[in-house]
Amino acid sequence: MFNLFKALRKFKRNNSGMVQIIIGAVLALIIGGVLLMVGVLVQVGVHDAIPAQTGAANTTIEGINTAVLGGYDLMTVLPTVLAAGAIISAIIGGFLIYRARQ
Repeated sequence: MFNLFKALRKFKRNNSGMVQIIIGAVLALIIGGVLLMVGVLVQVGVHDAIPAQTGAANTTIEGINTAVLGGYDLMTVLPTVLAAGAIISAIIGGFLIYRARQ
């Protein structure tokens, strides 16, 4: 099982941990962007593959499609949130290194 305190002590001893956090954050941003694009492509492909419906079925299909695409619009905030998390992690890591040197 993961031991947080042991990991923090190891992080304080090894100053390269900061670089690993930054690389991890950049990779998370890239992977998140790619997954968003793939998700939109899958959604549009599925929506286009549904045969034409009439009446209430068509209303339901369009409502679902609108809601899903609205969710993807909201997910454009995700890279900003990940970047903010990386900045906060870098600041906390800096304080840990500074504190360890005292």
